This record gives sequence, C-alpha cells and structure tokens, in this order.
Amino acid sequence: MSTILQAIKRPFSYQALEFIRTKCPIIMANLMCSESSIKRIYRFWQHGGGYDRNIFKINALKETINYIHNNPVRAGLVKEPTEWCWSSARFWIQGNPEPLTMDEMELF
Repeated sequence: MSTILQAIKRPFSYQALEFIRTKCPIIMANLMCSESSIKRIYRFWQHGGGYDRNIFKINALKETINYIHNNPVRAGLVKEPTEWCWSSARFWIQGNPEPLTMDEMELF
C-alpha cells in the first residue's frame, strides 16, 4: 500500500508545489522543512503516516468530504468552508472551480 500511496502522492506534490511556487510564492516559506547550503526541501504532505482508509459507501464518502471541508472551520481559520481558498468546498458548494478544479460527480 505504501508504494501505491507514494506513486500517487509524489507526482501530486510536485505539481502542487510548482503551482504554489508560481501562483503563491509567499506560501513556500511555510512549506520548507529543511535548508542547507546546497538546496531547500519543501514538504507538501504533513509528516507522518496519516490516517488512510478505504471508503466503500457513498454516505461514508459524503461524511469524509464534509469532515475535510470543515477542517479550516474547526481550526478557526474561517467561518464557512467555502471561505478557505484551497478547499474543494468552493467547487462543490459554490460551483467555483478556482483555484482547484474537480472532476464533476453527482454525490450530493
């Protein structure tokens, strides 16, 4: 499973970091995890194993998406999930695909 996750996460993180580097360079300093005289290393994913699980039912998927959308609200960063710039809630709730474009699915 770790090989599969690495195959998914590594290319995505390269694309995400490149997007951040070109569109929001000020954020890059927050993603730097180490620096040497030779190069800087940036981490897109949080350190650690995370909590990965398989989701088999549509209700579990909806609950998981809603949980993720509400993370910035619970953290006190915004009042509504759609206010968080990097949330897919902007796409699902408002139909606003920027800055993250999603594949359209009928979940809700």
